Amino acid sequence: LETFDLSNNNIFQKIPENLAPLSSLKDLFISNNYFYGSIPNSIRSLVRMERLHLDHNALYGTIPDDILSLVRLRELKLSHTRQGRQCFHHLWECSMIIKDYKGGDLCCYRN
Repeated sequence: LETFDLSNNNIFQKIPENLAPLSSLKDLFISNNYFYGSIPNSIRSLVRMERLHLDHNALYGTIPDDILSLVRLRELKLSHTRQGRQCFHHLWECSMIIKDYKGGDLCCYRN
């Protein structure tokens, strides 16, 4: 399984803590649901991840530094969540840039 799209399904739950079984994923789309809580640190197990869309959910807390370990990640969408942004102070370390940040919108693209 390389693409898992659960967008627009009215799902109301936390993102599962154990993401290791999804390690083959390249694209994870869970936008426009009611996922709540914080992004689990186990996000680092998604080593093949290229596109991660978490926007339009009820996520909160800080964005885990573990997202920065996803070296293949080229697109990250977190708009319309209540995520903090402080872990991106050193975003240059993973050779990504923040593009078009306006308040709650955060989109990262690899050069």
